[in-house]
Amino acid sequence: MSEFKGTKGPWRVGAAVNGNWIEAGHASQPISVGRTFYTDTGAAIEDANARLIAAAPDLLEALEYLVSLGGGDALDPARAAIAKALGR
Repeated sequence: MSEFKGTKGPWRVGAAVNGNWIEAGHASQPISVGRTFYTDTGAAIEDANARLIAAAPDLLEALEYLVSLGGGDALDPARAAIAKALGR
């Protein structure tokens, strides 16, 4: 359904000493797709950011599904988020 050309999910958060790894792919062969570093914003905020990044493919898929069901103008925010995620 998606035009998403990035690393396929599921993505997972893996803890590191100074941040979090965002991994994708089969559990026995994870692929690193990004890293968030702990900063002066604090570890709790960085952990929340990493979880949000890891959820991105699932969120995109869920929005695409909702839009496919119809719903008119009420789904314009979902359409805008999809466009932003896909670089449109």
